[in-house]
Formats: sequence, C-alpha cells, structure tokens
Amino acid sequence: MNINDYTFEDTDETADMKHLDKKCFIILQQRNARQSLTIIYNLDDDLDAVKIMKAMQRKFACSGAVKNDKKYGQIIQLQGDQRYAAAEWLYYHEVYDRKEARIVIQGA
Repeated sequence: MNINDYTFEDTDETADMKHLDKKCFIILQQRNARQSLTIIYNLDDDLDAVKIMKAMQRKFACSGAVKNDKKYGQIIQLQGDQRYAAAEWLYYHEVYDRKEARIVIQGA
C-alpha cells in the first residue's frame, strides 16, 4: 500500500471538529467617557444571532443590535459592559462548552 491509496477527504468527525478552531470574541468598545458597547463577533455560522441578542437584551435589561460585517459575519452589540455576563450566558445556555475554551474576552 502506498500513499496514493489513501484519501484525505473530510470525514464527518473531522468536519465536526473544524468549528472548534473558531473562537468567539467578546470585546468592550468605549464610545465616550461614560458609554460603552459590548461587541460579540465571530459566532458559529449555525447560530441565530438575532435570537441570542434578544435573549441577552431581556436578561441584561439593555439595548442591543445585530450588524452584518464582511469579515466577521453577524456581530451582536449590547449597550454597556456586558462582557462577563454575556460569556456566562453563552456557557449557561450551552451555546459554547467551557471545556473547549472558545470564548475570548478582550479589553479587560
């Protein structure tokens, strides 16, 4: 048997593991001296960003929006500093698994 006999196509297991490389970023963007936005981007493609944003709005009692970006796809914007609360919400609702460590919180 030589190397040409093997196929290197994606099996179902490797295709499922590719999403583990994609990190979700939660950052704080300062608007002015007192106002800030929490931005969540680089979500998995199969997630519904609008539903996530609406649920976070209700939970955190804040305003929010979903914007489309050419590079990162759908971006969730929440009013105020909601970085750690948003990360905990994503873990609690099992959107991401804590063991995978795919959520990166920036701007601390």
